[in-house]
Amino acid sequence: DAGCVFPDCDAPGSWCVIHHVTPWHQGGHTDVNNMAMLCPHHHSITHTNNWTMADNGDQTFSWITPHGIHLTSQRHGQNTHNHKHEHDKHGTSPPKQRSDPPPG
Repeated sequence: DAGCVFPDCDAPGSWCVIHHVTPWHQGGHTDVNNMAMLCPHHHSITHTNNWTMADNGDQTFSWITPHGIHLTSQRHGQNTHNHKHEHDKHGTSPPKQRSDPPPG
């Protein structure tokens, strides 16, 4: 990944953390097929209650928001599929994207 794989996020890889799609404690392996780069903000969202992330089996990922909206990952700054943001259906803003480097 060249950066955060969350849809429409422009955070570069140097700002990202590596996320286990299937958590290690649930049998997820630490290998490239189970890893995704996420900026700290979207990593936090992914670990928020009622958000789920899944591997689509084609090197893309999907999230389901608490409102049941399906989002599909991007790769190298390119959206992989059409997706709807939560604001499209519920009139709210999509999750905030980072435009500055994380602290530290």
